Amino acid sequence: LQAFGQKPNTSLTNWPTDGQNQLPSYGATYLWILYLDEHYGGTSFVSSLVKNRSVGISGINQVLQLHGFRQSFSSVFSDWKVANYLDDEIFAQGRFGYRKINIKVKTHRKHRSYPINVTGDRLEGYATHYLEFSNFRIGQQISFDFESRGRFPFDIRTIELARGRPINVNNLQLSNSGRGNQILPSTDEMADTVVVVPSLEELTNVLGKSISPYDYRAEVDREVMTQTFVLKNPIHSRYWEILMVLS
Repeated sequence: LQAFGQKPNTSLTNWPTDGQNQLPSYGATYLWILYLDEHYGGTSFVSSLVKNRSVGISGINQVLQLHGFRQSFSSVFSDWKVANYLDDEIFAQGRFGYRKINIKVKTHRKHRSYPINVTGDRLEGYATHYLEFSNFRIGQQISFDFESRGRFPFDIRTIELARGRPINVNNLQLSNSGRGNQILPSTDEMADTVVVVPSLEELTNVLGKSISPYDYRAEVDREVMTQTFVLKNPIHSRYWEILMVLS
């Protein structure tokens, strides 16, 4: 688990070959099966998965349908990647947490100054990055722009936290061209940190690994500072003038 925690951008579906380090992939697979076990029917679900003749994504979709769930592999993965960051058994009725283990994943980038312009980050299919934005005043908003530069679709979740506690999890909608914009935080609650969680999905009937670069930009709304001065009227001594200066 620790190996995956240090490398959460490990693909769940593409295992490394040629003697590369496979420990993060073992950790990812273990967490994935544990999440299915805890949230989608326990041992009976896992047993059906083992017995199912289909392998990979199609096999999981079949077993989800067999057990009466409307979710797909992709939608479960989207929740799973949030659970790996939050691991919170209380928030959202435990939807984004584990009961049997504790997991902590490494943040890909931490941003504390703005504006930001990042280009050329890359992800494999069903791999995840965690992008943390903080050091903005409560009440300020971040304008976040995302753009993919490949043919494979991205899934993006946003996590809003206040003093380390989750208060909201949202989807960031992308156009067919892979572009999206969102104002963060998206609620009126007192969030002091936002985590953007992109992951790359895969296309069926496409040979080889799914790999795609992406770019993003973020800027914080400019604060307007005011100074107020009270001055005595030079003509009418009984009156005072109030002057407000914006900066």
